[in-house]
Amino acid sequence: MVIRYFVKFSWGWNLLLLLPFIYLSNSYNRNLTFAFQRLASLVVATAIWYSCTEIFFYIENVIGVCYGDMQTVQDGLSSKAKCKTAGFFWEGFDISGHCFILSYSTLLIVEEMVPMLHLVQHYKNRPTFLDALYLALNAIAVIWVWMFACTSVYFHDMIQKFLGTSLGVLSWYLTYKFWYMKPFSPGLPPYQSDHKQHV
Repeated sequence: MVIRYFVKFSWGWNLLLLLPFIYLSNSYNRNLTFAFQRLASLVVATAIWYSCTEIFFYIENVIGVCYGDMQTVQDGLSSKAKCKTAGFFWEGFDISGHCFILSYSTLLIVEEMVPMLHLVQHYKNRPTFLDALYLALNAIAVIWVWMFACTSVYFHDMIQKFLGTSLGVLSWYLTYKFWYMKPFSPGLPPYQSDHKQHV
């Protein structure tokens, strides 16, 4: 129950920590335009998260069936929400949104923390708030990995977990390893992008 509740708000936790971290770590000795360009990566990530979860809900509603008990199909209840509200059981193909969000969030956080590796080595007078955000992001990444392991063991069928995880990894790959290396994109975080961008 705790896992479901915490994961339900996982995107909010990500944004709460990543918004100030990306702004501060990307504006250090750079112009503000670059920092705002990098913040656009969160807009892209939010659009991906929202689109994928809506598609998952749509697929479950289209493919699913409402049961009064395990034998009797309830006609007229064409969505999971209506079925559950009526007190019945919904059986559908539920791509694991938890596996998607937890894998995608962890990869996103790890990518965005790259500038700290340079800042720790070269800038001793960093804001304490930036260091605190870095520690919090590491902690939340560890929590996401732990929750991913719990989800993998206790929830969903193997194919549902595989599809959710695959879409999370694919979303990360298409943005950070492909699109963000091109011009007309939010770009990669600094110090990673210095070597890879525009290749």
